[in-house]
Amino acid sequence: MEVESTTTTTTIVEGLHNPMLDLFYGQIQSEGISDGQHFLKVDSFGQYPLQVSGFRTIHDSLEAAMAPGEIVDASGSSCSRKGAQQEQWFTRLPPVIIFELSRFQFNQSTSRAEKVHAPFEFSETLFLDRYMEGNKERTRQCRELIKKLRQELMDLKRRLEKYVHYGEKQIPLQDILHSTLHFAESSVATTTAATGPGDSWEPMNVELSPESKAQIEGVHVQEFEPRPLSVTLEEIQVLRRCLHRWQLEVSTTVKDLQERIDKLKHTIDGMYNEDIFQRICYRLHSVLVHEGQASQGHYWAYIFSTERKTWLKFNDVQVTEAQWRELEKESFGGHHNASAYCLIYVDASRPDLLRGEHHDLLPDLSQVVALDNEKFVEEMENWDIGVQVGKLTGRNPTSEIVQDMRTIAREKETSLLALTNVKPTYPTDHATVAKGDSLKALRMVEEEIVADPVVALGKAVESEYHRLVQSASVFQQKLPVEDDRLLHFGFYLIVNDASKEVLEIVLYEHFKITIDETNKKFQLIQLAAYDLLEQKLKASIEKQCATEYQQWHEFYNHFRVCCSCFIKGADLFIKQRYMEALPYFCIGCDYNHVLHSGNKPMRSFHRELLLHFRRESLLKIHENAWRRFCESDDESAIEVLKELDEQCLPCQVVLQNSSDGLQDESCLELIRQKWCDFLGDEAMGKSKSASLQDFLSKLLDPPVSFRPEHAHKLEMIKTNLFESYCSVVRRLQERNLIPPAMFGRE
Repeated sequence: MEVESTTTTTTIVEGLHNPMLDLFYGQIQSEGISDGQHFLKVDSFGQYPLQVSGFRTIHDSLEAAMAPGEIVDASGSSCSRKGAQQEQWFTRLPPVIIFELSRFQFNQSTSRAEKVHAPFEFSETLFLDRYMEGNKERTRQCRELIKKLRQELMDLKRRLEKYVHYGEKQIPLQDILHSTLHFAESSVATTTAATGPGDSWEPMNVELSPESKAQIEGVHVQEFEPRPLSVTLEEIQVLRRCLHRWQLEVSTTVKDLQERIDKLKHTIDGMYNEDIFQRICYRLHSVLVHEGQASQGHYWAYIFSTERKTWLKFNDVQVTEAQWRELEKESFGGHHNASAYCLIYVDASRPDLLRGEHHDLLPDLSQVVALDNEKFVEEMENWDIGVQVGKLTGRNPTSEIVQDMRTIAREKETSLLALTNVKPTYPTDHATVAKGDSLKALRMVEEEIVADPVVALGKAVESEYHRLVQSASVFQQKLPVEDDRLLHFGFYLIVNDASKEVLEIVLYEHFKITIDETNKKFQLIQLAAYDLLEQKLKASIEKQCATEYQQWHEFYNHFRVCCSCFIKGADLFIKQRYMEALPYFCIGCDYNHVLHSGNKPMRSFHRELLLHFRRESLLKIHENAWRRFCESDDESAIEVLKELDEQCLPCQVVLQNSSDGLQDESCLELIRQKWCDFLGDEAMGKSKSASLQDFLSKLLDPPVSFRPEHAHKLEMIKTNLFESYCSVVRRLQERNLIPPAMFGRE
């Protein structure tokens, strides 16, 4: 046997320890017969060429290149030596294998190079054990068996083809039999109706009179269907039995052939599933793609990121994430002018190859490089942001435009306020309530902002909407211990069935406030929000929804005032400072009455809670006053009545004029009755008695001008209303100050 060995590469590798050769070059052994002599030759290989034309998968092409066959010379032609054959085996595989796909061929008739667009499939995982020299005996056995199975498969397919495409017309045999039976049976009803058993049916020539023809001209004629002109029941019965039997035979045969074909395919596909063929695993790392024709085109690459665990598409200056489905569509070929021309596989047992290991730099140099990289990344991000700002403002993208985003935002705020009659502070105040939630929503789309801020903003708004809708489903179960309406204006609108237009405007409004001054991406979102808001507000004016938008802002402001009044009043109530608490409950009830009008319970604050503590505060004040009046001398008693006159009676007037039910009336009646009971005390001094009578006249018939302090004169809570509300309700519960019946809505 003649043995040749190409050792030049090995000498270079061993002598110079060239890491490139170690990484990308392997060895392949060729053995066969030439001129009647056996030969064995070992060569090194780098990029391994694979034919595409005529092959469906990478394994098909590899099998054709490695399996026994005619020796092919450098030009691609068969060797002229008669009977020259060879097979190839890998003896050593490199850590990184590069497969070069032959996507171009020379057309002899046109004398031009052409691109091969045929589909060529490859997988993310590639096992190469079957091509290794160490497995050649087992591989030869499998190849021989596959050859026999494929021959058997071809025979079965040819037999099946005879049934599926029968005769000259290439029609399925089952359909022919079925149609024949249908044709014969189509005249059974006619035959049995016109003749008796054993008689034959013959067509009749009937001449119609002009009158009969006129009568049937408008009659609907059923669709014509061919049927035998002459047939007997005995003939049909014989034919039916035969055709049914043949149909069954054909159906059974076709089914059996298909099952055998499927079984053979499964056997062939699983031939290399043995453990011996599942040890040397390579994973696809990169795919180089060409789009176009042989003379021109565009190139890009897919590279798998081990850090992100996803594919990245490198297309000119753009790097985007990609799914395997997209890679398949653009790389396999057969559909468009795009197809892969180079595949790079990496040894799966060598994860160290993709870790990006490097030698450490000196500390000072490392710091300089790190700072320079940070600056470069910032410059690239600023440029991308500047491009988007330019699109949103119609200005040229410059480095200065990024610094001017706050100024641009203020200008847009001014133009936005001109479109509505809403109090300028309302949108900002109400959006600030949900600033934390808006920030979370933006964090989820932060990586998409620079690419397209409008799309990223849309996703953030959509995620917030779905979150609020989900929360609304359990909203009433939490009342009155927690009230999620205090967390988000959008939530308040959802539970009150506000229009879609208003809700959409408010959700976008939540992203126009300054969420994070240090984050330029969020400033970009702010500009996008202004643009979209301007469009939607103009649309709302055209649809006459602007007034509704304004009303909802006022409603939500009133709702927050009610809540603030309750929190302050309840805190003072717990501290037994009832005289100070009463004005808060009275003002809260006033605002809440407006919100509750039209029986809108979700629009208003917890009505019964406010009314209950307004009554309780009034009773506690009078209870203290009754005790002090009885125990004090004339001068002190007069001071007690004066205090009630100045601070309590104005709030009591509101209670007296309210329409909030019998409980308020009963409370007032109790107060009046208690004070009237003092009139019969003969031991009371004249001055004390005179002051009491004067107080009773105001109590029983108070002046109309008596009103409690207005809300703007009281100290209000504007931030953290939800936490403050939950805290004060919990404190009231711990002291049993809330009746159990109030744990629910009216």
